[in-house]
Amino acid sequence: MGMNGVSDYLVVGAGAMGMAFTDVLMNETEATVTIVDRHGRPGGHWNDSYPFVRLHQPSSFYGVNSRALGTNQKDLVGLNVGLYELASGTEVVTYFDQVMNQQFLPTGRVNYLPMCEYVGNGTVRNLASGVETHIEAAKTVDATYMNVTVPSVTAPSYEVAEGVTCIPPNGLPNIHDTPEGYVVVGGGKTAIDSCLWLLDNSVDPDVIRWVVPRDQWMLDRASIQPGDEFAEQALRRQVETMEIVAASVDADQMFDELVQQGALLQFDHSVRPTMYRCCTVTVAELEELRRIRNVVRMGRVQKIGTDHIHLDHGQILTSRDTVHVDCTADG
Repeated sequence: MGMNGVSDYLVVGAGAMGMAFTDVLMNETEATVTIVDRHGRPGGHWNDSYPFVRLHQPSSFYGVNSRALGTNQKDLVGLNVGLYELASGTEVVTYFDQVMNQQFLPTGRVNYLPMCEYVGNGTVRNLASGVETHIEAAKTVDATYMNVTVPSVTAPSYEVAEGVTCIPPNGLPNIHDTPEGYVVVGGGKTAIDSCLWLLDNSVDPDVIRWVVPRDQWMLDRASIQPGDEFAEQALRRQVETMEIVAASVDADQMFDELVQQGALLQFDHSVRPTMYRCCTVTVAELEELRRIRNVVRMGRVQKIGTDHIHLDHGQILTSRDTVHVDCTADG
């Protein structure tokens, strides 16, 4: 057992939630805090994210109250042009590292324990040394409650046959031999990012197959912008949305009206979505995605074999020379 400690709060998790909570304590109370996290630096799951990940919302909407993220500039090029910047994963991790080392630790009121896991009853175990420490805290705060998982540290939920190339999005920039084709598995924002990365790197859309278990409704990022320039538009959209929600007799009518008014977007208007998880895109991104015509809607993948992919409602051909990109983790 290592040295014991005493804090007013024991915060488990140094991701966005734990850091934002601690930031309020630092600025509005005199409390002492011990922060425990399994990663070697602050930032939570952003430490495990793929190299081309970006926030889906403007940078200024993210982070802790006391410190702005980003430079409050608009993008001048790309599919987010004219809208406020989206921080990269590297920027986000650097930001939280700065909050910890430039703001929290200098107060003398924060004890940061990286590479540690909370095992319960005030006990913290160092993952590198195995040394256990007991923290006496008046309150324990679980900031890992959402349990965000990302593909790089989460095995696929389906079987992958020996000899099949199945990688997380993190592996895409490391491809050096052009494959026969790509299969992107998953219908969420990680899959969207992976598809857009492939297209941006001049991959022929006809060699990309996109396995989408469920279509989703998406938010238009142009309606969710900070600053005076967008204030009236953003407020008007919020009012319209609330009026539609209040007037709808059921969820189907609500979603139909939100799509009709442009508050929500969908990939294919001939396929009704069944999922909404606040995914945020631009119209330009959506138009780029629609270049991918081989969209597979046969439910979830059960197994990727050497020559077939087995899904809930059928199977499709594949090969050993195809790169399968797993985007099915919930993060």
